[in-house]
Amino acid sequence: MFSRSNLNVLGGSFTQVTELHSGPPAFERLQQATASAAFHNSNGKSAIAQSIAELCDAANILLATFFFSRSDHTRNRGDALIPTLAYQLASNIPGARARIEKIVDRDPLIFKRSLDAQIKSLLVDPIQDLVASGYFNDPSSSPRLIIIDGLDECQDFRVQHQIIESIAHALQQHHLPFIFLIVSRPEQHISYSFNSGRLPELRISLALDNSFHPDDDIRLFLQDSFLRIKNTHPKMHYIPADWPLSDVIESLVEKASAQFIYAATVMRY
Repeated sequence: MFSRSNLNVLGGSFTQVTELHSGPPAFERLQQATASAAFHNSNGKSAIAQSIAELCDAANILLATFFFSRSDHTRNRGDALIPTLAYQLASNIPGARARIEKIVDRDPLIFKRSLDAQIKSLLVDPIQDLVASGYFNDPSSSPRLIIIDGLDECQDFRVQHQIIESIAHALQQHHLPFIFLIVSRPEQHISYSFNSGRLPELRISLALDNSFHPDDDIRLFLQDSFLRIKNTHPKMHYIPADWPLSDVIESLVEKASAQFIYAATVMRY
């Protein structure tokens, strides 16, 4: 026990502590902030976005996904969006994990920052060296598609708008090499967000309403998939040049009944 009187320590050895570690490691903190149920390969996803995610994953162009759900408290808010995307970025891009860990160590409260700040720190900064090195120059050699599904199921309307605005800002200001596919019901405030500010010059919209005719896209998908089989099958030399016949393609298009998931399932099995 030390008294309040002056204390002199003579002799002995001392070790200087220059860094204090508290709490779990950086990557573990990132995992804790991640909504794993929002990944495309977990359960309960919408058919269209799920099919697109699976196809793009098989083609090695899918980088990350986040599937909102109004009934799931882990993915009906915006606070888990960027950490979940960053976790997948760390898993899919060479060298990104180490950079993200350094950022989280430097700012353990990064997950409480604004969406703009999180995107800058967790999605933009970790890939700058790769962008400069030309890693993303060839679209076929690196994953770059980020799918955000069910934006309308995020509970806070203001957060929905902020997500759209922050992504648009990042694409314009930082020239991100990513492609964002945002799937949502056409709620009025969401449609307004997409049609205002920076978005009109950055986006392409596809309305899945009565004006949408999916048969052409399904037919093109089937033709491309069969062509890929013909070009890669071990017994490709035995496959007739006219395989499959056009009436087979048309029959599959008809059976799909405008449901892309049917065509995707046929080609998978």
